[in-house]
Amino acid sequence: MSIATKEQKVKSILDIYRNRDPVFGYRYVADPYLGCSQQCTYCANPIELETQTVQVRLNAAEVLSRQLVKKSRETVGIGYKCDPYMPLEKHYLITHDLLQVLAVQGFPVHIKTRSTLVLRDKKILQEIASKTMASVTFEFCSPFISLAKQLEPNVPSPIKRFNALHNLASKGVTCGVALNPILPFIGDDQKGIKQIIIAAKESGASYILKAPLSIASKHERAFLAFLETNYRELVQPYRFLYGREGIVPDSYWQPINEMIETLAREQGMRCEAPYWTEVQSKQLSLF
Repeated sequence: MSIATKEQKVKSILDIYRNRDPVFGYRYVADPYLGCSQQCTYCANPIELETQTVQVRLNAAEVLSRQLVKKSRETVGIGYKCDPYMPLEKHYLITHDLLQVLAVQGFPVHIKTRSTLVLRDKKILQEIASKTMASVTFEFCSPFISLAKQLEPNVPSPIKRFNALHNLASKGVTCGVALNPILPFIGDDQKGIKQIIIAAKESGASYILKAPLSIASKHERAFLAFLETNYRELVQPYRFLYGREGIVPDSYWQPINEMIETLAREQGMRCEAPYWTEVQSKQLSLF
């Protein structure tokens, strides 16, 4: 399945939410692209599913620079409706340019990605980290290479992602891992999750985030087709578990959530995203 690109100039790049994202903790979002070319089987991005088109925001950095003027200093999330380091970024460099704006204007950043291309921007991230906070969260659905390849056919292997995490963390960039999404009956076993958490700790991650798979109505048909082909025995259990709402019930998620938090605490890791306000208060306490 091919993904087309649509180059556009936009009037606004910065989305501001009333409440922090429940998993990643940011209120500001500035995405260089809308849609994603990685085509992970569980992706519920409606832009990708409906149009098979990635919107390339050509003037994103210029617009962000204007929009940040007079804004309070909050963490800017990059990677909410795209992977900011999908292969297109090699050509367009829009994520790179956004980071330069944040570095100049002194705003903290939280990037989430499945790509090792983030290493290209290591120096800019170090600069941001020296001024405010630079955080990179690498997302995983499974530690097993064969399963990850099946679910995420166009992204670097788990091993390469952990190597990239180690590289950034060793240079002073705050790094973490997101178990996102956790796929019921496929990627929710304790052994696999524990492997990811231990590998994250050994690679230099300081936090673990997590979120279960949700099945949006527009995504349900595509994902169930994937199950029919690869995990036919799970089609009916998924229909039963997700029901009409497309989200897992608390009776399923709560034990999984508690198990992850217990495993993370055993490794001395937090289960929440780093907040700029916390980093700032720690810096002020030194004086």
